[in-house]
Amino acid sequence: MRHKDVIWTMLEFDARIISWSIDDNPPAGYTRHHIKEASYYGTDIWTLDVTIDLNPDIHESMRRPNTSLTPSSGSSERPGALRLTFSGMVEKEMWPGKKWQWEAEKEMRARQGTPEPENTVMEFFERISGWMEQEKGGSTDLFMMHSIVKDTVI
Repeated sequence: MRHKDVIWTMLEFDARIISWSIDDNPPAGYTRHHIKEASYYGTDIWTLDVTIDLNPDIHESMRRPNTSLTPSSGSSERPGALRLTFSGMVEKEMWPGKKWQWEAEKEMRARQGTPEPENTVMEFFERISGWMEQEKGGSTDLFMMHSIVKDTVI
């Protein structure tokens, strides 16, 4: 999986795994899996080898709408399709942890005469931080992060 500038990634799916390249044996039967990877900025790829049973016997109690192997009504998903959900955090867009870097980049663009990008996540965080400072008089510490989530069906 390639994930440029995204850290603490996670892959989520429902399946019966026959084998995988993680240290331990996979859980028995059909279940939800959350595979987490704790990287730092500059680590842009990780791999997982997995063999999945696309036609497992799923007990009725495990069938949920919109899960990997249970297409929702009106869905274009075909039987045996696998829904994957990817999530992670954009490393450069955490407040206040990356505020210094964002301000340094703004100063550099100003010196170079490069226009500012509009409506960035960090600009939004700065506005929220300013508002919170006024509302709470400095009594509240904020921690904000830009998280992403992407669903795909294979």
